[in-house]
Amino acid sequence: MKINSSRFIYFLFIVVFFINSCGTTKQNGNNNSYSQNSMNERPVYKGSANRNFNLVHTKLQLYPDWGNRYVSGTAYITLTPHRYPQNEVILDARAMIISEVNQVNNGYFSELGYQYEGDSLIINLDGICAPYDTIEIMVDYIARPEEQEKTGGTAIRGRQGLFFIDPDGDDPEKPTQIWTQGETSNNSVWFPTIDQPNQKMTQEIYLTVDTNYITLSNGILVSSLVNESNGTRTDYWRQSLPHAPYLTMIAVGEFAVVNDQWNDIELKYMVEKEYEPFAKDIFGNTPEMLDFFSKTFNYEFPWEKYSQIVVRDFVSGAMENTTAVVYGEFVQLDDRELLDNDYEDFVAHELMHHWFGDLVTCESWANIPLNEAFATYGEYLWFEYKYGMDYADNEGLYDLQLYLKESVKKQVNIIRFDYEDPDDMYDRHSYQKGGRVLHMLRHYVGDEAFFNACSVYLKRRSYKTAEIHDLRIAFEEVTGEDLNWFFDQWFFASGHPILNIEYDYNQEDLLLILSVSQDQNLSTTPLYKLPVAVDVYTDNGVHRTMIEVDKKQQTFELSVNSKPLLVNFDAEKILVCEKKEIKITEEWIYQYYNAPLYLDRVEALLALEDRIKDDSFDVFMDALNDPSPDIRQLVIDRWDLLTKTDRDRTIEIFTDLLLKEHDSKVKFALMESFVGDVHPRHPASVSKAVMNLRNDPSYLVQTLSYQYLLERDSSDWISELINFETDSNYKVREIAFYLYSIFGDEDQYDFMASYIASEKGTSSYQSLTDFTEYLLSCSPEVALKGCEVLGEESDSDAWIIRLGAYRGLERLNAEYGTSNQVQNGPDAERNQMLSENVRKKATQWMNIIRSREENELLKNAFKQ
Repeated sequence: MKINSSRFIYFLFIVVFFINSCGTTKQNGNNNSYSQNSMNERPVYKGSANRNFNLVHTKLQLYPDWGNRYVSGTAYITLTPHRYPQNEVILDARAMIISEVNQVNNGYFSELGYQYEGDSLIINLDGICAPYDTIEIMVDYIARPEEQEKTGGTAIRGRQGLFFIDPDGDDPEKPTQIWTQGETSNNSVWFPTIDQPNQKMTQEIYLTVDTNYITLSNGILVSSLVNESNGTRTDYWRQSLPHAPYLTMIAVGEFAVVNDQWNDIELKYMVEKEYEPFAKDIFGNTPEMLDFFSKTFNYEFPWEKYSQIVVRDFVSGAMENTTAVVYGEFVQLDDRELLDNDYEDFVAHELMHHWFGDLVTCESWANIPLNEAFATYGEYLWFEYKYGMDYADNEGLYDLQLYLKESVKKQVNIIRFDYEDPDDMYDRHSYQKGGRVLHMLRHYVGDEAFFNACSVYLKRRSYKTAEIHDLRIAFEEVTGEDLNWFFDQWFFASGHPILNIEYDYNQEDLLLILSVSQDQNLSTTPLYKLPVAVDVYTDNGVHRTMIEVDKKQQTFELSVNSKPLLVNFDAEKILVCEKKEIKITEEWIYQYYNAPLYLDRVEALLALEDRIKDDSFDVFMDALNDPSPDIRQLVIDRWDLLTKTDRDRTIEIFTDLLLKEHDSKVKFALMESFVGDVHPRHPASVSKAVMNLRNDPSYLVQTLSYQYLLERDSSDWISELINFETDSNYKVREIAFYLYSIFGDEDQYDFMASYIASEKGTSSYQSLTDFTEYLLSCSPEVALKGCEVLGEESDSDAWIIRLGAYRGLERLNAEYGTSNQVQNGPDAERNQMLSENVRKKATQWMNIIRSREENELLKNAFKQ
């Protein structure tokens, strides 16, 4: 699973914070792998589930009931006792109606007694089931996913397992769909099973739907037969290789299917019809990824097919269901949107899971980093292969920053058994810190040993489960080294090193004296053993020394032949740590120009940004020609510092870059700087350069180019937006809508109102905010009409639209009539009266919205 944290704008989450109605999340700050509650209680320890029975095979016959949002099902579950004789089977089954339970013997059914208590179906067997015997249980049931009581967490925002999307077809802007989300233990909402990650099973699913729908499930579509009696169709999906129950999935809906292939493996990209032309732009690197991961781990893709499907209202970022990955709708982008943002990291992440997570599965949720840390590191590996180390190291730096940001409030073990809820394991420790720790391990043992050990781990545990020690043992066998020290300090302890690094040079003895102290809190964080590369640059070249930092305070004496020009501590830039390192300006400048890595250059620029007024301004200007677009963007983001130092030169060089830059994200950063600059005047050369971007393929760049020209050049540019209003591409219409909200007048009211009426997506909240901004500058007559538009939007089924409408009305009530445009002039008294009418109308609608709102979160928000 990949959570929406990397490079995705969490608009919905921002709105939730805006509502301010969610409780705080309890963070566990313990450093031990289990916590002691009191002197008289055993510590919390959530390990692997006991296995009385092992799943062998599951066959499901499923009939969705769209009207009731139920699924009628019959499950045939094949099991075998794990070790000891058993006289009962306990299955997980949440919010179901159980109609019948039978034991199946050679096609004959014998009814079994059972008790359905809470979330458990306890089945009494006819007799004793001996070890290594196999039994088959048939359960006839109705799944009622919307009636289960468990709520979602922060990573997986819904736990009902199976979701009906617009089942009645009432929303013209939303497709009718069914999809499932099993992780962590939510598939037992729609079929009875042993819903634990340390179970493995093969499966068959017979899914009966109307003929206009397409279905997807794990494995191969064996047959698709129309039922003449009622005109439905039954699709038969078979997964012949074992996987964990939480990886089982189904999806139903109307999708465009784009076919692809890798070797003999069938690939499918399933998207909404509108995005069919762009499916290969979104997922097209999949064949190359399959080839890369198969060769990298010396283990060919281990499954029968690979499909990727995009669904509406998904409750997480994406999910690695075996052979059938599900993504949220945010990945659906056209070719122009992909210039501004793509989700190739998601595609790589979910594919990597098909080795680390699906093939070899964590045996408990405490071990989920075996899945997620590897999948996160898979993103890095793909980027390194496809786009080079600069690109990959930028992603790795972002991961490190995400972890360090979380560590300010939360420091826990990567592998931990004292979590409050399994959802708590889906954090930046399991993902980003875990991925960075694997990167350190790779550098410590070397590439050949790292990938060889990973291959040994996969082959030894294939189609089975694993815990972290299985990984350690594989690495120890390959390297011949005891690695307990590495796994203990990085996987079983919290925190990270905080290093204070100082240098001195003894000219008489030609010695570099390197002092290193570990300043982390040693009562909660270990004293680390850190193998570190130190590069010393002198006039005679670069000399690397390997040292081992393993004490609170240490001093190392390194022989040198002349005074060092630069000491580059952690020369490979792999440590998960915070560093306090003092260098003079000349040393940082030398590092930028001479050290080999992208991270060396970033580190130098970040250290120099407080010294731009001194001698480093030219370094930043030179960095605008850096081969890495991420470094060019880093420099552009320092606009304020650079312009305060030398405004004319900064604008001149930024303008030249605007004319020659090819990277859309860098162009966007440039345009953001120019648009956001508070200085009233710019040279005419800037507007001339910006004019060339009015038809830029990037939507964001195009939008900001018009915004700049309207603010800095001439209001006449607004006439070009008239053609945007009728463009078939809604993203182009969105540009006009946004710009009218800032620069428009009442001539555009009809377009603005019609745009709001047609906007039903996740961006609706922002659109309503922009519409309110527009109305604040309109006459009272137009603003009154706008109030009615906002009021009508408050009747939407989507809570986010109701919230946006209410906030818009709230702002009109508070602010309308306060601008000079409305209240001054010969008819000031009349305008004030009309303005009061607008505020009254807004208040009336607010009262109506409050009176009919049933959502408790919104009701609380409206009171604030």
